[in-house]
Amino acid sequence: MNGLIAYQSGSCTIKNTTFMNNIFNAINIGNKSPGTDRNLQSGALVNGNNTASTLNVENCYVVNNKFLFGDTDKTHPMFAMKSNIGADSVFITIKNLISVGNKRASSYDCDLYYQNIFNPVMENVILNAVRNFDRVPLTETTDTLYDADVPSIAGTVIIDQTKTYNSPEVNFEMDATTNLPKIFVNATTGVKYLNRLPTGLADNRANDLKIKTDKGLLNISSDKVENITIYNVLGAKLAHFNQVNNAEIALTSGAYIIKTATSSVKVLLK
Repeated sequence: MNGLIAYQSGSCTIKNTTFMNNIFNAINIGNKSPGTDRNLQSGALVNGNNTASTLNVENCYVVNNKFLFGDTDKTHPMFAMKSNIGADSVFITIKNLISVGNKRASSYDCDLYYQNIFNPVMENVILNAVRNFDRVPLTETTDTLYDADVPSIAGTVIIDQTKTYNSPEVNFEMDATTNLPKIFVNATTGVKYLNRLPTGLADNRANDLKIKTDKGLLNISSDKVENITIYNVLGAKLAHFNQVNNAEIALTSGAYIIKTATSSVKVLLK
């Protein structure tokens, strides 16, 4: 399987795109039924291979794409960067991406797959599952890949298998008939798109965020469960609390940014 978008050298940039309701088969039938899963670990939607060096993804939705057939104990990614060049020459940047509903239950399907000796640069990204690989040489000309789960990535990134199309952080406008995000069509261009509902003032008012400082301790409380992330003023993430309504952390004096799904607050700790 070569991928819906496949490239073997150079760079690939994808912007303002929705991948939705694509079905893939990882079984190689050939002339023998029922066929086998060759464990290619290739990206079904986007696959970089050989001397591919760069993958840039921005402002994209990846929703309800499925492997209809394929062994659940093998890695089946939606986006994969499997370049054979040195990892110091490979770059993945992803900004403003939501990828949910692409993983079969109890499987190693994943949204993103890459080599473990470098980290992708991400901003405002929500994923269900990420895996990476350790490339181990077998001979002078062959190697094998050992896969592992990636539980977290630095930056404003959520990796959580429980996220659905209508999770608070995702918040697509839904189709009541299919229980999937509703597909809209631009009347002028015919382009199909999804509508992600913005967080309104009512939501911000409902989320009564209280921040107190006392003797070097920063205490954050909310009237509803939140993902709370703390940054310094340079943008470096210092701490993340997943699905809590109270968090406390000891910090030195200085300015910090407290970010939730609905608000961002700058505080000065004395």
